[in-house]
Amino acid sequence: MRYSMWSLGTDIETYDSSFETAFRNFCDKWLNRNCAINNLSVEVIGSGQVDSHAIHWKVADIDSSLLAKYPDAKVVSRKDTRPPKRSAKEYRQEARNRNDALRQGYEAFIQVMPEESADLLTGDLDSYNLTAALILKAPTDVDIRAWGATVAKWVVNEIPKHRKTHLIPDYGTDAFVQYVSGMTDILSRVASGQDDTAAGRKLLTQLTAELCPSKIR
Repeated sequence: MRYSMWSLGTDIETYDSSFETAFRNFCDKWLNRNCAINNLSVEVIGSGQVDSHAIHWKVADIDSSLLAKYPDAKVVSRKDTRPPKRSAKEYRQEARNRNDALRQGYEAFIQVMPEESADLLTGDLDSYNLTAALILKAPTDVDIRAWGATVAKWVVNEIPKHRKTHLIPDYGTDAFVQYVSGMTDILSRVASGQDDTAAGRKLLTQLTAELCPSKIR
């Protein structure tokens, strides 16, 4: 049984000292070697309560005779001992529940872009602010849903790459206004067919380098 967690809970008054001896011998055998063999690790967790005591240990292999001696021992998988993990989508939903701007932004975005994109772009204020600003700059001769889909595609797929190397301007700053204006021009050229996607990416890279401080020193 590799990297499983075994646990045995007993009452202090009837606690079997022979089990403690067997357990300590097991610890001495492996812990004195700094758990170097088979990546073994052992931990003792006391409940701190007067009427109960619990021992948990993680092992790569466990002696079957020890299990036979203590038939009440049971396997507790890691997924049973840890709280369930939330998905990224659930975290974004929680963010919208806590922030009215994000929640209202989601309701507005689903009118002009796919629901999946609206979800991805309203999980944090930076993504929401940039997306909203770009949508508001939609050219008058472009269908708003087509424009929204284009904005979503670029903010979801391209902006994260630039965030890794540069600080995208904060909402409300002059640099943010300039960045939105420049990105609007780029997306307009791509949407109209004047530039292809590859050319648009190069222009966005140039714009980011000009207006955004680099994170790399």
